[in-house]
Amino acid sequence: MKISVLLISYNGACFIKDQLDSIIREISAEDEIIVSDDGSTDGTVEIVRACAQANPNIKLVSGPHSGIAANLSNAYRHSDGDLIFFSDQDDEWLPEKVSRVKACFDAHPELQVVMHNAYMCNADNEVVDEDKNIFALRNAGHGVFRNIIKSTYYGCCMAFRREFLDWYMPLPEQTVAYDQFLGLCAEYRHCVGFLQDELIKHRIHGSNQSQKQPLGKKIMFRIKMVKHYRKYKNGI
Repeated sequence: MKISVLLISYNGACFIKDQLDSIIREISAEDEIIVSDDGSTDGTVEIVRACAQANPNIKLVSGPHSGIAANLSNAYRHSDGDLIFFSDQDDEWLPEKVSRVKACFDAHPELQVVMHNAYMCNADNEVVDEDKNIFALRNAGHGVFRNIIKSTYYGCCMAFRREFLDWYMPLPEQTVAYDQFLGLCAEYRHCVGFLQDELIKHRIHGSNQSQKQPLGKKIMFRIKMVKHYRKYKNGI
């Protein structure tokens, strides 16, 4: 099965080369990395172009400049893999990430989505606490209601069969969190599996796209999420 890695970038010059290098080590020459850049001004594009010269399976495309969800949909439109991996621009893939996720899909043909575990790291990419991985912090588990209250799903830890994403791409306009939205849809379809292995180092720093929000915004966020889920849970 061909692998497509969708990496959406915006001003990620500090970390993106390290991330691309870690992904390249995990994929084959037949696979592809689609980098959809949404108007970076810090040298990100030049770094990706330099990486692409050495690795022809890296493809740089221009984003729509309409936000994260639209940029991800744009990357998907340029991909043709059978298994789709999402990637942040500032993490690090660990050895055997791809092979372990593929093995999970192979062993469970009923699964359309796999969500794996991850280490939480600081800005220097140092693991904060090996016991406080993403699954532990999020109390990971199945259930639509449970994942509305506190979502298990991080896009950087998710992989999909193409037929699942075909139901939802392009993502709904004004999607408030594409990973949580797709996680709810996968819960509704009972087609997602959890892989306990920590397969990336997820870097937390001051420029992350996802930041903590005050209570009022959290409530509004969940209301919008439920509206999107109810409208699109059966596929667009």
